[in-house]
Amino acid sequence: MNVTSVDLVNFTSHKQTSIQLPPKGVVAVTGANGSGKSSVVEAVAYALWGETLRGTSPWLEGRDGRVSAITD
Repeated sequence: MNVTSVDLVNFTSHKQTSIQLPPKGVVAVTGANGSGKSSVVEAVAYALWGETLRGTSPWLEGRDGRVSAITD
């Protein structure tokens, strides 16, 4: 299964983020500590399996949110 896009709204540190992934190849996510890199992986896990890898709540407190992933 290949994930082609991920959309996050009020998910961990992401207020609204959309990511389009290439159809093949290696994807590197870079950034400063605390910028939300791990949250992208957590979002894929939550979208596909309904829980985060850490087992914690991913939602920004007091806000509605959503996460979705599109696969091939």
